[in-house]
Amino acid sequence: MAQMVQKGKISSVLNDGKKVIVTPYTGSTVTAPITVPVFLVGVLPVGTPVAYVVFEDNTGIVLSRMDGEWNGTIT
Repeated sequence: MAQMVQKGKISSVLNDGKKVIVTPYTGSTVTAPITVPVFLVGVLPVGTPVAYVVFEDNTGIVLSRMDGEWNGTIT
């Protein structure tokens, strides 16, 4: 089954920024901890709007910040 890209806000930051929990804009159920790509580690504080995808096995990844902000730092 194909997964859809979703939009939400970071509600928790875990594992030194390598995982996050996201609250979808369309609902109140938060995601399981999902992966943050290396270029976004450390630049996704709580409240940041993001595009993300979650798969059937509850794994997922943040695809992008929705506000377009990024300081150019890779940690």
